[in-house]
Amino acid sequence: KTLPPTEQGTPWAADCAHTLLGPLNSKQGKFEEVAFLHRSSRTLMVVDSVVCVSSTPPRLLDEAPAPLLFHSRDDMTQPVVDTPASRLKGWMRIVLFALYFRPSGLNIVEGADKVFGGALQSPE
Repeated sequence: KTLPPTEQGTPWAADCAHTLLGPLNSKQGKFEEVAFLHRSSRTLMVVDSVVCVSSTPPRLLDEAPAPLLFHSRDDMTQPVVDTPASRLKGWMRIVLFALYFRPSGLNIVEGADKVFGGALQSPE
């Protein structure tokens, strides 16, 4: 979906105004920035993507809730409990991790194979 030119008809129309800045041309191709003004806090946000995430987990996870339940725990010793509250807590944590922390690939330090090479030969 693309954003309309103004906030009219959007779910945030009562809280935020927005305007499209672009399309802009760059070496990587065309893109568009969006400026949002949160009226009550007078906060200006300029972004190049807007993502809508459901406040509830997708129905697909009803049949396989293990990821939600795993991530709902506060520590590894806490038992996995399948409740609606646990599923929601797990969903919120997964979304936060995916959208905020943005994990990236690891850089392998040169010589790491020498440091950890003996681990495969350790006694059982």
